[in-house]
Amino acid sequence: MDISLFLVSGFVLIHFFSKYISLPKAVLRQFISFSAGVGIAYVFILLWPQVAHSQSLAEENINWLEGHFLQNYQA
Repeated sequence: MDISLFLVSGFVLIHFFSKYISLPKAVLRQFISFSAGVGIAYVFILLWPQVAHSQSLAEENINWLEGHFLQNYQA
């Protein structure tokens, strides 16, 4: 929770003060690339386990493949 608050606060500050920051295009591209990488890492490290946990709970509680043709198929 603390890291989420830190990241959100950082993105808000960058957004509000972006008009005062002038960076060369090369540095700006590197910064955008780094920010995108941090965002993707956040999704996979912090959010993906929560999605997997929710999926396992849903699979236990919802029998959506019950009676499906391929469920009982054996080659």
